[in-house]
Amino acid sequence: RHLTSSSVGASLHRTSRSVIHPWLPTATPAHSDHPPLRKAEMAPNNALRTKNPEPENPGGSLVPAAQIAARGVGTDEDLDDKLISSFATAPWTPYGELRSFFTAWTFVTRLPGPSWCDHHPGYLMRGMAWFPACGALIGGWTAVWFDAAATLLPPPVAAIGSTAAGLWLTGCFHEDGLADTTDGFGGGWTRQQIRKIMTDTRLGTYGGAALTLYLVGKCSLLGSLSKSVWAWGACEGAGPALVAAHTIGRATSAALIKRHDYLVDDGDVKGGFYSWMTRSREVLTWARVAFAALTATSVGSLLYGTRWGGGMAACHL
Repeated sequence: RHLTSSSVGASLHRTSRSVIHPWLPTATPAHSDHPPLRKAEMAPNNALRTKNPEPENPGGSLVPAAQIAARGVGTDEDLDDKLISSFATAPWTPYGELRSFFTAWTFVTRLPGPSWCDHHPGYLMRGMAWFPACGALIGGWTAVWFDAAATLLPPPVAAIGSTAAGLWLTGCFHEDGLADTTDGFGGGWTRQQIRKIMTDTRLGTYGGAALTLYLVGKCSLLGSLSKSVWAWGACEGAGPALVAAHTIGRATSAALIKRHDYLVDDGDVKGGFYSWMTRSREVLTWARVAFAALTATSVGSLLYGTRWGGGMAACHL
């Protein structure tokens, strides 16, 4: 009936251990009707997870495998090997190039395209010629945000706002790939484990660390640049650097896809889409690879003139 401070403290201590922090190990009195509290188990790292995969969602995806597989190959149109050959020899027509561009645009951004465009793998392969053009538009978007913010805020803060605007437009598309890659090579010991981890949609420690270093480094470098100066062939500052970097960075996709084999996991629920991309690689002709390189070179020349080579080295963030 008479509570002392020590008894109240002991009661609160027991309550905090069993209710507020139920994961802490605590003894259960013999007369208690409650079962003993389980100790929390250490979460397995990505490498160990491959030995005990979750049966309901192969690959560790939070999205059910059946839902992912139901997305198909990106289009409702029929796909066959004859269609691949027809894409490879098809001429450059206004409709074909418009569809290729908007297919690429909806692939690298979160914005919708016309109703007559989807993620058709053939048009996506052809659309890689337009990746640098898409990058120039994305870079222009981020540059507008930087310049607008820099009129009121210090450059480091403007860099953060510009980066956030870019993350929104692209849906963190490239950042997701960076995190998957670092998680795979950081947590996996064998090629099979690395590939398994890279298909896991969850973010691991290596991926989180890589994203932190990347974002801090990018914002720091961007904030250290001067305010934008827009002049044909004589641009300076952060805005033009953003346009150039987004353009040049995406110019490499076409050459890499053309020269290297696209690795596909037969057990991946997205295998249908990516396997067709592999078979349709011949659709990405060397002429389209050259067009992508020419677009990137033209953008650099318009921004920096004859100084664009040095400017590109300075603006790679």
